[in-house]
Amino acid sequence: MQLVDASLTYTAPDDRWLVSLYAANITNEKYFDSGLPISGIVRNARAAPPATYGVRVGFNF
Repeated sequence: MQLVDASLTYTAPDDRWLVSLYAANITNEKYFDSGLPISGIVRNARAAPPATYGVRVGFNF
């Protein structure tokens, strides 16, 4: 299993604002990110998030 994440950020020349594009788990890998092993059986396992994409905007004051 190999997870692939990426991001690209543009910062304004005056450093007052920025815009980022991001992607997490680009290949939509299926796996569990946590679990509690009890007597050789994993209980309370939680599936990891699917592929996620988005935009972030930031401002510096």
